[in-house]
Amino acid sequence: MNDTTPTPGFDLNDFDNITSAECAITHPLNGQPTGNTVTLAGPEHPVRQKFLLDRSRALRAQVRKTGKLEVTDPADEHDSETDFLIVCTLGWQLTAGGQPLAFSADAARALYIDARRQWLRAQLVAALEQTDLFIRGSSAS
Repeated sequence: MNDTTPTPGFDLNDFDNITSAECAITHPLNGQPTGNTVTLAGPEHPVRQKFLLDRSRALRAQVRKTGKLEVTDPADEHDSETDFLIVCTLGWQLTAGGQPLAFSADAARALYIDARRQWLRAQLVAALEQTDLFIRGSSAS
């Protein structure tokens, strides 16, 4: 059950959505911080919004054309999620083989489709759904 006790002094003006945030990568086995981060586009970021709007427009166009909603192949859904992750990844501070991993869209794609790195992909997919990651509170809150 949710606690319905009001938060004293709560003010809407104390909080703002931010367009991007650092996602701290945790150790896949013990959950401890790794010092690695990925910068993710939040729900208000223009590139994230454009991707989602374009996907929605394409779906609507397909329904208008055929008159029905076609069920997509799970592999296509996985590919679409990969594209979304790449678009939402604005940069990173990652280490691989003891060296900094250079960021690029191609490097992101290679990392996100690597079967050995699905734990990282899962962390980032979850982070993109964490609305509180993309909210900044003022010092008064």
